[in-house]
This record gives sequence, C-alpha cells and structure tokens, in this order.
Amino acid sequence: MKAENIVSFGIAVKVMFDNHYDGVTGMDESLGGSWEEDVFVVQMMAVDGLVGVEGMKGESKAQTKARNKWMRKMWLVLIFLKFKIEKCIEDGSITDSLYSFGLGTFFRGIGEGNIKLFHLAYMITYGRVISPANKAALIASGFPRAKINSMKMIHDKAWGLNVSKIELKGEIGETSKGNLLIRKTFLGSCKRIIEATRIYGVDIGDKKLQKRATVEALISTFTPKQEKKMRNRMVYRISHLLYQTDMVARDWMKLIVRSKSKRSLYILRSDRKDGVFEGGMELKWGVEYLLKLKMIPGKGRYVIIYNPDSNDDGIVGCLIVKGLY
Repeated sequence: MKAENIVSFGIAVKVMFDNHYDGVTGMDESLGGSWEEDVFVVQMMAVDGLVGVEGMKGESKAQTKARNKWMRKMWLVLIFLKFKIEKCIEDGSITDSLYSFGLGTFFRGIGEGNIKLFHLAYMITYGRVISPANKAALIASGFPRAKINSMKMIHDKAWGLNVSKIELKGEIGETSKGNLLIRKTFLGSCKRIIEATRIYGVDIGDKKLQKRATVEALISTFTPKQEKKMRNRMVYRISHLLYQTDMVARDWMKLIVRSKSKRSLYILRSDRKDGVFEGGMELKWGVEYLLKLKMIPGKGRYVIIYNPDSNDDGIVGCLIVKGLY
C-alpha cells in the first residue's frame, strides 16, 4: 500500500467501524469505550504526519492567529450541519449515525485550536457529507451546496496557514524504521477492526458486510476507477465501418465524430455487413452521442457507421459503456 493512501484507508475502516459500532465492539470488547478516540484516531494522526513531528518550523504568531480565525468560522457551519443531520436521521433520509460524521472531534479541534485534529476531523466529516446519498439528503433538508463548498474553503484556508505539515510519498518500505513502526501499528489496529467486523457479519449472517470487511473492498472505496478512454476509428471516404455485431441491448454506444473535415457520418443497423449504405441517423461533428441499439434506425445484427464523403476520411471516437441503466 502506498504511504499516502494509509490515512484514506484508515478513514474507510473508521466509517465501517462507526456504522457497526455496537456489533463490532460486541465481537471485540477491547475496541469499545474510549479506544477509538484515544488510540485509533491518535494513531491515524501520527501516520498522517500530524503529531510527534520534531524540528519543524512552526507558525508565526500572526499565522497562528489567522489560522485559528478561519478554524472558528467552521464552528457555525458545523452547528448548522449537526442540526440538519439530526433532522435527516429523524426522517430517515440519512441512515448513517450522527457519531459517524465525527463532529465531536471536529468541535474539539476548533475549541483547542488544534489544527492537526481539525484537519483529520475535516477529512472524516467532509467525506461523509459529500457521499452521494448524504449530500442529496442534506441539500434537500436546506443545507445548500454553498455551505458544503464553504466547508472545503474554510478548511483549505486554515490548513494552508499551517506550515508544520509533511506529505507522505512513496512505498511504506522506503520510510525510516520509526515511521514504519508508526504505520504498522496503525495498520494493525485497522486489521483488528476489519477482523471483528467480518466476524460480526458472519454472526448475523450479513454476507454483504462480510465482503466489505476486507482490505481490498475498503481500498476500493477511495481508489477511483480509471475511466476508459474512447478509441478513434477510421471511416474511409465512400466506405463504412462494421462497428458492432450482435450488440447487447442494455449496453450503450458513446460516439463522437472527430473528422478533420468536420463533416457528418451516419449510423444504422443492417442485416448485411457489406455493400453501399444510405439513410440512417446523422452523427454531427463534435457532438457526443450516447445510443442504445433500439435508438439506431434499421434492423439487423450489424451496427454500421458509414462515410458518404468522397473527399475526406472520417474519424469517430467510440466507447462501449456496459449496462449504464
């Protein structure tokens, strides 16, 4: 695992832990009580390079004053956020627990003027707020996008004034023995939570939870999947491209004409793959199309894209999108 991914992994573990807190601590009582705040969160802060850093240049008094002023601006936003979360939980539009949003840690960081705790709490709280379901519920309840955006702006202003921070880069094995021990200790705590969660899933017969309680599944929650790129295909002058054969009806075709001539190409379905084609649907230059099989004129097992231009070759960007909806 990359060193810079460890905290993101830890946050994913914490969210899972908070969502199933009673069940997980029932499987491993040593994870209960104040262990999460006093041990797990402290370890996470250490891994993020936020505590125990010696010999680093600190802020000037002016920087500290300005930084704390920005931190205090977050307080009112969080009070409003807490009120809206409670309302959403009450009406069932948010199913996460209030505790899982990490607001207690956030308020404590602001009250203590602790930029390190403030930053870690922000990563947890903001991550919960912008999850699609929670974000939609909060906006519908009257916590507008502008407020959500202001959380990031206030954090970034405060965090930008904190010069005593380090960035983690590279593989774990490339770090010093001291740092390696800190990270291994934290990952050991993550492993305890994951194992207790998996056992809890087995105990209640929740197969989905059992699948989520794995390192691979948790990493997938914060690792973006690389989007497939469109592939350019040539459609030669007065010719055609056999684009698809027996295409699955639920899949989509993403198409955009990129010909230098800026002239249109045409698409249709046919029961033959050779010969001269005419008619069909016009694909205008520069317009992105998302088409299903039933949206294309004609009948037959073949999808044909043809170029009636006698002067210039055509280019079409193509991508098959699997079962979008």
